[in-house]
Amino acid sequence: MEFTTTKRRAEITARIREFFSEQGYLEVETPILAPAVIPESHLEAFRTEYIEPYRDTRTPLFLLPSPEIWMKKLIAAGSGDIFQISRCFRNAEDPSASHNPEFTMLEWYTIGADYMESLDRFESLAEYVIARAVPDAPEAVRPPYRRFSMNEAFSLYAGFPLVEAMEFPALADRAREIGIEPGEGDDWSALFDRVFLNRVEPRLSEGHGTIVYDYPATVATLAKRKSGTPWSERWEAYIGGFETVNCYTEETDPRRVAEFFESERNTKESAAVPVTVDTTFPKLFESGFPDCSGAALGLDRFVAALLGKQRIKGVALFVISDIIPYTIQHRR
Repeated sequence: MEFTTTKRRAEITARIREFFSEQGYLEVETPILAPAVIPESHLEAFRTEYIEPYRDTRTPLFLLPSPEIWMKKLIAAGSGDIFQISRCFRNAEDPSASHNPEFTMLEWYTIGADYMESLDRFESLAEYVIARAVPDAPEAVRPPYRRFSMNEAFSLYAGFPLVEAMEFPALADRAREIGIEPGEGDDWSALFDRVFLNRVEPRLSEGHGTIVYDYPATVATLAKRKSGTPWSERWEAYIGGFETVNCYTEETDPRRVAEFFESERNTKESAAVPVTVDTTFPKLFESGFPDCSGAALGLDRFVAALLGKQRIKGVALFVISDIIPYTIQHRR
């Protein structure tokens, strides 16, 4: 085994910690286990249990897909700006050049900031790390990055502005025109995902890193809605062929947080791995949760992009095909 990439990853990680420390963020370390989760219908969990000694009691626990549930509890308690580098787990995802069920995430929250301020901070982070740890990074992964609204991205790569297809019949007609047949039972969000994943997303890393911002509010997330528009205050970064960062202006309205939990809960409780939803979580927002922006960065993908690699295998020392090689073939 050759460790040059591992040494460079360690240096990048050290510079990330240095950047946030210099910016006044507090590094935190929260559990990767929780008795309940934030419901996200597109994610499947890993389930385990705690066996209490000397008692015939087994408590279900879940390996978390992100540290968000614990970090927002810290914010509600007055932590201020915080960041964390943690292990995360997502079940039932097909292993590929960019996916592994266990991965490393950098997540940070900035009090009083919105999503576009967090975008500026991400570009500053990338500049800082490249200058100090990866001076040979490919030009295509260096900021500043191209910025397109989702509406502009659809115009460029799907052939129509999304704002003209905000109802299902109009989107279905546009999808058929570009060779995508709506599936039986599709709603607007499902068809949007299909068009985006097949026509737009593959083009986003062509030539240079790209930021896509202002996602449709119809897609359920905990991002704040952009007042007077059909969009939510969210962006994603596509760097070196990888979807790398997801960022929101965080929703703080307790009613809307509760509505999100209710809309997602039924799906999660009937998922392949049924989970317990943290019904107390929306109460965090009833006592004046601070305005903030949160961003989650896939560290394996970010390092791979900066080093000019096309896959996370090797950046992550062990992937799932190394652990159970006879049942999973890692895609090249």
